[in-house]
Amino acid sequence: MNDIELAHKIDSAVGKNYEQAFEARSLYQGSEIHFVRKALEALVFNALDEYQLPTSSNLHDNIQVMQSSKLFSDEITSLCHEIRILCNQSLHFSPMQAATNEKEHIAAFDQFETLLCVYFLSIGGQLANYKKSPLDSCDLQKAIQQIYIEENLTSPQLASVAYYWYEKHHGDRNPITGEIDSLGNPFFLESAVALMKQYLTNNDDSLLKIYLCFLHEPALIDNHFDELYSIAESKIKEGEIEYLSNLSSASIFTRRNILQTANHYYAMYQEYKDEFTDILLLNFYNMFCGSNPLFQEVQPNIILAKEALLTAVNKESSQALQFYATALFKGTIFKQDFKKSYDVLGQLELQDPALAKETKSVLQKQFQQGNITNISNKSHSPILSSNTIGRNEPCTCGSGKKYKKCCAI
Repeated sequence: MNDIELAHKIDSAVGKNYEQAFEARSLYQGSEIHFVRKALEALVFNALDEYQLPTSSNLHDNIQVMQSSKLFSDEITSLCHEIRILCNQSLHFSPMQAATNEKEHIAAFDQFETLLCVYFLSIGGQLANYKKSPLDSCDLQKAIQQIYIEENLTSPQLASVAYYWYEKHHGDRNPITGEIDSLGNPFFLESAVALMKQYLTNNDDSLLKIYLCFLHEPALIDNHFDELYSIAESKIKEGEIEYLSNLSSASIFTRRNILQTANHYYAMYQEYKDEFTDILLLNFYNMFCGSNPLFQEVQPNIILAKEALLTAVNKESSQALQFYATALFKGTIFKQDFKKSYDVLGQLELQDPALAKETKSVLQKQFQQGNITNISNKSHSPILSSNTIGRNEPCTCGSGKKYKKCCAI
């Protein structure tokens, strides 16, 4: 009889009480390490039962009872803990550390995902809440704490699992309007937040930025807004202007602290405008151009809005070219100039043909519907079509004239 068969025989011999006590462990299937772990659980359980000591469904806690009872030598309890740790590391993380392909990485993380379910059930959680919201944050913290103690994991491992859960279960929203497309899985997103918090003590900025991404999730941002805003605000006060984007996205998504966010942008722009990225420049433009309804409570500053947009255009930002072409076409903060608008769209087409085509189509449609008026001194508007227009065909601007006598001039 080999070791695996022996372990399985010990496991089976424990009987029905063991099966009930460790029902959650049935989620593990098939590996040699699994049988070693189960054999250790059976050994500890039987040892405690023999001396009528209290037992639980948690192997770590049972070994601690053995240790505190003084009925077992320190060598035995230490060995039990060592085997427990080795089994747990092998079950959940050795594939990740020595993986040869992506499938093995995913398998390791998915095993850990199952482990969270195990602990959630072990503290009385309901399986119905395993994949939906709302969850009791206290219960979730208990489950995370059980993992942290029982598995003896390192901080990088925790961070890796947290990021995997975020990637697998995150929601989606429109980055411009902030409208939610999908909510994601709140259980694992909250779990990712709880795990990542274990690792934030190192004050690593790269991890902090990932953590803020977690808090931006559609399923989480309302509950975590104050924490998110406070972290970003403290970083901005230290002169780290890249965190401005966290403030603006949080404000747009929740419609909260709009004016406060604009004030931060204004103060930082005055001092650090040469360090503003394309995104920060466009955010500043949107806040102070006076035409974005999301920022209607913000006092417009047309001069600085123009300056920010043109700076982003000079950086050859595709989105800046789109905003510039739109502003020229509508005549908002720039003098209405259809020809220049289409020249800018021509530049955009070289960088992003799909975005140029979409922008042109939207502008044309809005003009034809009367949502954009011709406030320039020109007698017509050069509404261009993505298709070639014959010189004798009706002009697409709706004037009723032939194209050769209208927009082709």
